[in-house]
Amino acid sequence: MDDFPSAAEMQAFVAALRALVTPGVYAAELETSPLIDLPAVEARAGPDAPRTVRAQVFIELLENVINVRLSTTDRTAASILFGIGTWSGVPARERHYEVAKLRNKRWTWERNYRKEPLTRDLLTVLRALIREDGAVPEAEPAHAPETAEAQGGEPGHDAESGSEAEYQLRRLGRRRTAYPLDMSLEQLQQAGLIVPVKLGRYHERQASREPSHLDEIVDCLQAGSTVLLLGEPGAGKTLAMYQLATACVEAGLTPVPLRARDTAEVLAREGWQNIRDSASRVVVLLDGLDEAIELITQNRDQFAADLQELLSAGPYVVSSRVREYEELISGGFPDPGFDVVYVIEPWTLETEFREYLSRLAGAGLLNEPTLYEAVVASDDLARLVSRPLYARMLTFVGEQAARGLRDQVSLYGEYLTKLSRVTDYSLESQGVDTGGALQLWQSAAWIIYSNGGAADDMIPLADVELRLPDPLPRPYIRRVLDQIIERGSSHGRETGEFIHYSFYEYLVAREAYDRILRNPGPDELAEILKDDLPRDIRHYLIGQLRMNNDAGLRETLLGSYASVRRILHISDRERLSVCNLLIYLISRVFEACEEWLQGLLAEEDDAFLRHSILWAMCHVGSGQALREFSAELAAQPRTRSECRGYMLYYYGDIPRGEGPPYHDDPPHAADCSLTYRRVMDTFAGQDFTATVAAERCFIDMYTFLDILAVRGMTLEPADNEVVGTILHSLREAGLPAAMLTRLGKLAARAGFAG
Repeated sequence: MDDFPSAAEMQAFVAALRALVTPGVYAAELETSPLIDLPAVEARAGPDAPRTVRAQVFIELLENVINVRLSTTDRTAASILFGIGTWSGVPARERHYEVAKLRNKRWTWERNYRKEPLTRDLLTVLRALIREDGAVPEAEPAHAPETAEAQGGEPGHDAESGSEAEYQLRRLGRRRTAYPLDMSLEQLQQAGLIVPVKLGRYHERQASREPSHLDEIVDCLQAGSTVLLLGEPGAGKTLAMYQLATACVEAGLTPVPLRARDTAEVLAREGWQNIRDSASRVVVLLDGLDEAIELITQNRDQFAADLQELLSAGPYVVSSRVREYEELISGGFPDPGFDVVYVIEPWTLETEFREYLSRLAGAGLLNEPTLYEAVVASDDLARLVSRPLYARMLTFVGEQAARGLRDQVSLYGEYLTKLSRVTDYSLESQGVDTGGALQLWQSAAWIIYSNGGAADDMIPLADVELRLPDPLPRPYIRRVLDQIIERGSSHGRETGEFIHYSFYEYLVAREAYDRILRNPGPDELAEILKDDLPRDIRHYLIGQLRMNNDAGLRETLLGSYASVRRILHISDRERLSVCNLLIYLISRVFEACEEWLQGLLAEEDDAFLRHSILWAMCHVGSGQALREFSAELAAQPRTRSECRGYMLYYYGDIPRGEGPPYHDDPPHAADCSLTYRRVMDTFAGQDFTATVAAERCFIDMYTFLDILAVRGMTLEPADNEVVGTILHSLREAGLPAAMLTRLGKLAARAGFAG
């Protein structure tokens, strides 16, 4: 096909493109499509390439043509039609509606768009595909440009800046949450299923915070102020940003909601300059600064410059997880500057959770009238629903299963197990045996983790799908993954992200759990644990191991410790990291493990691992370990340096690559701001002294105060009461007077007056 296609061939290709619209290009059966015989596909794939390879090449070619060759409006229309980029996974009916409205706000798909306008858009794409091969198409008839009014805009309205802002708002509105999974944020809003978010001032103690609402942030933006919005994992930050965006529209502002990790791509868009040049009251809503950590790590200065340019468009709101934002700022990332900082408050059982259930019931999405009473009757469930994410997961799990839940680990297990059953049933009803959606999700998460991925990284989906062991055809693999992954694109490549990053963390932990239960050899176990599992993944793993009744688990972990100590072909740091994690797991999984740890201590000659074992024994309440550890801390400056270093590493002030072992030696250059805030937050927890052994609490407090002492730092006035409460609890526990005296002197050096 060296010449430009004939009229009949063009008609056939247009029909083939039309056939891609309903399933979307990623789910279509391309192997039988004439589109993969286009010259440009053959040139890229090679004349002898199998049709499966040609299909993948066609997808890449189509993505490139749409993202690079088409004008702004045509690019948007084609992306909607074929389900590319942010439109991937969006149901066909919704895409039909959006593309018709894009072309003319008065149009519908059935009455106006699906005939001649659709054919014209398909021909535009087809001609661009053909041009990729160098063939020259026939001349196209000239078309008069449409006015803003013809496109459905208002006279005098800045159509280009408006369309970019509207595009970004629709993009945010298409994101999903944990329940109902088949509804986007926009659909949840339209159905009245969103509970208004409650805010507090971040720098006020939680007990004294006066509740605030999003209207306050809108007022700040109207006054030209800038806002930082913080929230814990699962607090509903993205949902809050969508509520804020719609509130801004109602207030006459032009919100531009963006993802922080899309900063560079947004700045390169044609529509962005139109926003900068417009006279409209633009406000930038930047969601997920914490999700851009990988980009910041790669080139901090460039990202900071891009961020500054993005935020210069107008007043702004930036959202982030609390912990990650603190890490960024303490790590030297320039603070964009905020006039006010809010934090999303947890739900209360009597107010937000009750209202949420009422809204679901009113929409016919909840048929369990006694679910609220079941949650009220359980302290564990009442604690879980304080986070909106967990509340949504709980309503999907249902009352019967919910009654057996005790913590977030069991909630994730029930939620993903039920979701996998729903997914399996859906495909099995079509004659497709999935082999288990849950196992497929675990495999995908482990592939990402093994390649160095983090919970909030963009996932290269094509690479992950190719490495999955499941024999399902690619379209069905995509359907299984789409239950928990939202698809998008980056630089012309299809990417994805988990609906919530905690799903990824749980699935990685579940896969590690399954592998540990297979009683792996020392080499395999070292491979599983060598990266000192991130804290959240570690906690999910511990939760699953605690629920296990396998009598051989203890022998597996203890035997693995001895075996890993003898492995010769791994570095000392890897060996110490794996053994330290095994000690951690043993002390957290088994209640009566002091004797086992004592046996490990008796055989251990490495100083770092001895301290790790002693700390673990204090965690389980060993008075003998406390006396030995305390005496060594008092007598050995090197031991104190190592314990300070480990605490600074554990809370994020020392990079993982510096150990183990970790040290805090003069001139004590490591910043301790993260450690200070996080240790104090832990000490201030309502149930800290009731749930943490006094022996472990002593070592933690001693090491923390020692970090302050060697730096000449003092406690913040508001933290004196917290330290006083801890010291009182240690006296009440009957710890040796000499130890308490030493601890009291350290506290006095840190400015404690009690």
